[in-house]
Amino acid sequence: MALAIAVAPITRAQQADDQTKQAIETMVAKWAQAVNKGDGETASSLFTPDAINIDVYGRTSSAQLGELTQKSARRGHQLDEQGR
Repeated sequence: MALAIAVAPITRAQQADDQTKQAIETMVAKWAQAVNKGDGETASSLFTPDAINIDVYGRTSSAQLGELTQKSARRGHQLDEQGR
């Protein structure tokens, strides 16, 4: 009985971790699809208004992410569902 009580919180924590991982993977897949389509509105909607993106091109504010998404699509950049 004591073992079952001790293991229950670990099982719940693992389920929460799996749910969090699933939620993150879903968000990344939506973002990658939006980038691939050049849909700047959808891509930027996945970020908070005060978000900052830093990549090889420099620093981009949340307000500029939509434009960056469209430029990336015009250049033919394509991402897989993991955002790579």
